[in-house]
Amino acid sequence: MRDLKAGRIGAATFTGVLVLLGLHGSGQPSVELRGTLSAAQDSAAVVREAERWLRLLDEERHAEALDSAAPLLRQMAHSPQSWTAFLSEARAGLLPPFERRLVASDPNPDLPAAPPGRYWALTFELARSAVRETVVLQQVGESWRVAMYRIQRP
Repeated sequence: MRDLKAGRIGAATFTGVLVLLGLHGSGQPSVELRGTLSAAQDSAAVVREAERWLRLLDEERHAEALDSAAPLLRQMAHSPQSWTAFLSEARAGLLPPFERRLVASDPNPDLPAAPPGRYWALTFELARSAVRETVVLQQVGESWRVAMYRIQRP
């Protein structure tokens, strides 16, 4: 205890801290810490991609949004024309600026009808209304792409 008050940490204490931090042995993070870092990195990547994709919708760049989506969404859309018609109806009355707040994030959503894969669901609330948009992203290779989109009005 005296060593800690004097600002000195003994070797055993320092080793204990490294083990707690997951930096024991090789100097690399332990599996648990790497998993946490990976999840945080995935979370940030998922949110960035969802926000980028929603901006395409906000700017009425519907074809570009569809082209950058996961194969599942492109298949469900049937055609660029039906996709644009769906968005025009679903987003009717939404006025810019589109300020969103992330209200829910689920890295393991229950999607029984979806093909096998890794999915992440995000729900955003538009600041000027009670409208909520849910975007489900699917991991495609090393990146995340929007696989489902839903809009809920009050």
